[in-house]
Formats: sequence, structure tokens, C-alpha cells
Amino acid sequence: MKALWALPKSHSFRALYPDSYPIWLVEKEYEKQVKHYQSVYHFIAALEMWKKEEPKLESYLKGSLYLPLQLVERFLSLAHWFSKHLKCLTDNNR
Repeated sequence: MKALWALPKSHSFRALYPDSYPIWLVEKEYEKQVKHYQSVYHFIAALEMWKKEEPKLESYLKGSLYLPLQLVERFLSLAHWFSKHLKCLTDNNR
């Protein structure tokens, strides 16, 4: 997590707790990441759900340029559902 978010080093804190960071610093970086990836969250969530639903998905993705239409439609419907519901969650938390 620290490497992905490129959190700054606080020398005294790092000396005492080498695997931890102050919560305010983590939350601040988390907010930046949320803003950066907000436009694709629903696609990421849909892909993860889709992988669980469709065990043959990995072989489809590796072996073919084109997926069956029903798989594409299912992915898009999942993405739409997640988009709608994630937007409700973020709107309610403001």
C-alpha cells in the first residue's frame, strides 16, 4: 500500500513503527486515489464480479479477440449496476 500510494516518510514515526503510517496521512492519500480512479471504479468492480460468475472468462480473454455477445452484455449490465449504486454511496457520504 505504501509503495503504491507513494506516502512520504516521517523519520521519527518510521523509526518507531516501520510498517505503519498516521491515519490522517493514509486518509489524505486515499482521497486522492478515489478522485483519480472514480471514473473507472464501476468497471473494476464489474470485472471482479464477472470473473467470479464466469469461470471460463480467463480462457476467453486469452484465446480470442472477440467475446460472445451475451458475455459483453452481462459485463456492461454489471458495470451499469455498479455505476448507479456506487454513485448513490458516494453521494450519500458527502
